[in-house]
Amino acid sequence: MDLANISISSLVMHQVGNFSIGEGIKFSEELISHEKIEQDLLKLISNSFYDNEIYHFTIEEALSSNLVKETIKSIFNNQAQFYQKSIDLARILYERSTHTSIKKGDFYLVSLENILWKNQKINALALLKTEEKSTFLTVKNTANSFNISSIKGISLKKVDKGCLILNHNEENGYTVLVANNSKNNDAHYWINSFLHVKRFEDAYFQTEEFSKMCKEFILNTKEIENSLTNTERIEKLHETESYIAANATLSIHDFKNTVLNDISLKKKFDEFRDAYQLNTGIRMYEEFNTSTDALKKVHKSMNKVIMLDDSVRIIINKKFPLIEQGFDSSKNKHYYKIYFDDEKIK
Repeated sequence: MDLANISISSLVMHQVGNFSIGEGIKFSEELISHEKIEQDLLKLISNSFYDNEIYHFTIEEALSSNLVKETIKSIFNNQAQFYQKSIDLARILYERSTHTSIKKGDFYLVSLENILWKNQKINALALLKTEEKSTFLTVKNTANSFNISSIKGISLKKVDKGCLILNHNEENGYTVLVANNSKNNDAHYWINSFLHVKRFEDAYFQTEEFSKMCKEFILNTKEIENSLTNTERIEKLHETESYIAANATLSIHDFKNTVLNDISLKKKFDEFRDAYQLNTGIRMYEEFNTSTDALKKVHKSMNKVIMLDDSVRIIINKKFPLIEQGFDSSKNKHYYKIYFDDEKIK
């Protein structure tokens, strides 16, 4: 996605409170003049969204349609409805803001033009909600000295909650990018209660979820903990990461034969995979294309750290065979013996 040449055609802001405590909504009576803040607002949008994790609108089982999607569709079809539909969106958001931890915030609807997506120039709509205010110092030069004062405002680093809806792939629920950087424990309401979006099960999604499942299986399964030492489990993590990186097309059958390579482990993996799919609702394909863009995220997620009594960390960044583990009966303590060529403090 190329945001270099995008521009804002319309902007409006309303203030949306918490429904459960009756904070209400304050509607703007007109569109906001955006010329002076356009570049700052575009910077905020650019910082907030990434095009690797793609969502699409879905329909809640109890409803016949997705209200946000239908409202967005109306704006795409008729830009003259932009202001009135922004009020509808603010009302929907307010009605879904029922969790006690949801904060009052400024809700923006932004109409964008000239986004380059898959070699097409398309329009988009950004829904942004800012809840947290940052403190900034301002310095004014006077005749004899300087005046320093503080003001509260919106940081341009990332939006608290947002979505960028591209006018693309309407038949499958549009192409939607989602941002959620809130520190509060209310993340689910923006994605599930308000937007009703789900990830597209593309190569990036499958690669990411497969690595999550494998990590969970290797590190947090009691059967594996009883059959493999910590260093052996770390080694399995390295082998899993290496396997994903080396295969443009990943076959779970081949993965089991190559990495697990043990009848008992393969059986436990199949059982864990069935339970994982049932518990998460995520379908893991038997074979899928891996995403090179996801590999960096896979590497970060595969943290290979052994903690010793909460004070010593052994970090193993690549396969390291010269580690021995044992138990000293005279001290009644476990130990690691590590062989190396060089050392340094970092």
